[in-house]
Amino acid sequence: MSTGWADTGFDAVMGARNILTDTVKAVLMLSSYSFSGAHDNLDDVSASAAVNGTTAALTITSTLGVVDIADIAVTPDTSQTIGSYWIYYDSTVASTSTLLFYMDSDKVANLPLATDGSAFNLTFDAGANKFFSASPVV
Repeated sequence: MSTGWADTGFDAVMGARNILTDTVKAVLMLSSYSFSGAHDNLDDVSASAAVNGTTAALTITSTLGVVDIADIAVTPDTSQTIGSYWIYYDSTVASTSTLLFYMDSDKVANLPLATDGSAFNLTFDAGANKFFSASPVV
């Protein structure tokens, strides 16, 4: 299992992209998906590995360098098993939609999750560092 920034994801967040104003989404992945840090855009992730009905825009805020993502409700199709998710910038074109951060069942409560068509919440860390902190440690 792996969790972390895509090779180009961290550079994108700290560079030309604005995580607070650009369209950022999450896409849930089937448990059969194999993570690769070399995946840099959404088109690198096979459409057959994504869970149908689960791409959702995220609400992101930042206070003093601590980035928080609001929990979201998703309703996936039935008979699929969710094992992870990608957070990505959505340019509306898969080949230029930058993958940012990958989370798998090691770090996400309730995953893997067998779907039955019911909505569930994708819950992000509400601790002191929230989703991530760009603030220096004091």
